[in-house]
Amino acid sequence: MNRIFIFLILCVLSFDISAQEIPKNSNAYDLDGNKTGDWTILYDLDWNVTESIDSTKFYRVITYNRGIPSGKVLDFYVNGQKQWEGYLLSDDPEDIMDGKCIWFTEESIFLKKAQFFAHL
Repeated sequence: MNRIFIFLILCVLSFDISAQEIPKNSNAYDLDGNKTGDWTILYDLDWNVTESIDSTKFYRVITYNRGIPSGKVLDFYVNGQKQWEGYLLSDDPEDIMDGKCIWFTEESIFLKKAQFFAHL
């Protein structure tokens, strides 16, 4: 009985420790209607933008300067593990990757790396 109780306590503690809180950012627009500053964008299983935390499977942390992605962009699985890192020239209406991009499995294992040379 004690072993079962200890096992249950360890399971509960491990869920608590591994829980990941999705970062909150301002998701602000400038006076011209362009995305600006740090954003957190939620995605569902099919990589469609969602507002529902219940349907969120991935999220992106991205910085915009006058509506254009600026600096390294990071995508995460909902558990907080990194899914992708790289640079984007644009993300609307679709991602246009530029430079080195790296993908990871949900267990944080390197999956693949690619080099993109995109021009708008």
